Amino acid sequence: MADQLTIGDVSRRSGVAASALRFYEERMWTVRIDDRIAELERLKAGLTECIGCGCLSFERCRLANPEDRAASRGPGPRYWLGDRPLTS
Repeated sequence: MADQLTIGDVSRRSGVAASALRFYEERMWTVRIDDRIAELERLKAGLTECIGCGCLSFERCRLANPEDRAASRGPGPRYWLGDRPLTS
């Protein structure tokens, strides 16, 4: 880790107080943790039905995403990412 700067180094180089850097570092960390928790909660809730990933392995997938219509919106689990299922 010799190539990483300390908060003191960054403070001296940038002119930003070390306390401000610590504040924003903590804030960014909190946001990342909150985002990860929300993602895991969506995963936990969403893996019981079709998430629009194209696998069509659940019986519900054939109803919610026939012929993988969700793929027209891009790669990945479209419904899990927030897209609404397409209607006929």
